[in-house]
Amino acid sequence: MADTVLDVRQTPPAQRHPLILQTFDALSPGESFILVNDHEPRPLFYQFQAELGGQFSWEYLEQGPEVWRVRIGKKESSPANYTFIPNLFDQIPDIPADSILSRTVHSDDRLKTILFAFAPGQELSEHTAAQTAILYFLQGEADLTLGSDRLQAVAGTWVQMPPHLPHSITAKSRVLMLLMMFKDS
Repeated sequence: MADTVLDVRQTPPAQRHPLILQTFDALSPGESFILVNDHEPRPLFYQFQAELGGQFSWEYLEQGPEVWRVRIGKKESSPANYTFIPNLFDQIPDIPADSILSRTVHSDDRLKTILFAFAPGQELSEHTAAQTAILYFLQGEADLTLGSDRLQAVAGTWVQMPPHLPHSITAKSRVLMLLMMFKDS
């Protein structure tokens, strides 16, 4: 059976992602459709990763500059529900100066994982979280405050924080950091 083609080039932007997700939801396992778009659909790919994990396939058929065509498929049912990201560094390739970027890379009823990217000199001011959290520094150097302790974080630094611990981060260089927040059961 031929893939259905979903051409969203004439669809208002605010309606595109809901329409694409609705089309995906209507697929049976093993089926796919071809998305036709007028720009790189990378934000949609990130949304699929965060919401669907390993339940979808994504194959570029055409990559611009005028038209992008992507075959999006629903994988066969599997007892393992997982999220696979081949390279976290590709999730935020560029950090604008004077910016902090964040991207949710996974979210379910137990865990939310957010990738943060800090330009040098940027600060996440002191705050607390209502749940247990883990920080894992992937790249760069930062000043880290945990309660009243002032620490240095570098690539490979791992921190577990209980709920309500005041903390802050100041990037000394370009920093990539994972934040994992554990939701109450």
